[in-house]
Amino acid sequence: MVIPLQAFLNSLLKLFDPSARGPPRRETEGEGQGKTTFCLALNTDGRKARLTWEQGSLNLYALSDEYVDARIMVKMSDILLMIPQENPVVFLDVANATGKLGRVCIRVWSHLRRGQQFLALCQGYLGPTLRGSKFLDVVVESKATCLRGGHYLSEDGPTAKALMDNLEWNENHELPGRKGYITGWSYQAVEYETLFGILLNDSHANFCCPFGEVVEGMSVVEKIASCSAVRDVTIVEVGRVIPEFVTEE
Repeated sequence: MVIPLQAFLNSLLKLFDPSARGPPRRETEGEGQGKTTFCLALNTDGRKARLTWEQGSLNLYALSDEYVDARIMVKMSDILLMIPQENPVVFLDVANATGKLGRVCIRVWSHLRRGQQFLALCQGYLGPTLRGSKFLDVVVESKATCLRGGHYLSEDGPTAKALMDNLEWNENHELPGRKGYITGWSYQAVEYETLFGILLNDSHANFCCPFGEVVEGMSVVEKIASCSAVRDVTIVEVGRVIPEFVTEE
């Protein structure tokens, strides 16, 4: 059955404070390495993901080595068992030198391996994430304006090398361009396989392997594209929006 998220979070609160009511606060305690946060999900490799309640939904941030303590700790495996896996929504929090630009929410088409790779970059299950990634540029392709990004940080610097193999491209995976679509941008070159483009307008031309679409924050995408220095726009946080939990009766 489906249970309300707030009821679940209230149950977590009561683990340490039976008188607590309402969702947990968003803020963390302390800054920098070793900070304490309200609730963390512990992965099997020791990395942790921050859990927050924001705008009426639970937010599961990408895995990180940064957080070492929390008022509540839960197993990531337990969280994942209760999360609907089909076409999840991820978020990108973006900023430039002047401050925050906003949040972009993207519904990922999880039946595609290219979508699964993007989801991994938003959650960190395969190691790297898009946290700290910078957008590349704005290009025009087949009369569609596209904001490009997709590098992730590695020990050797920014890279776009594939995290998964057998990624879809053009065979039976082309669709006419539509504003908000997230498309592959690698042209099947393994060193560019995590690059993506966000379409800013419709186009009658077919694009290779769209694997998701913007469901909230298209105005933020347009704001990024209009920046005089697109390469200075950074994805400062990434993660997943969880609208509901699913459990067995």
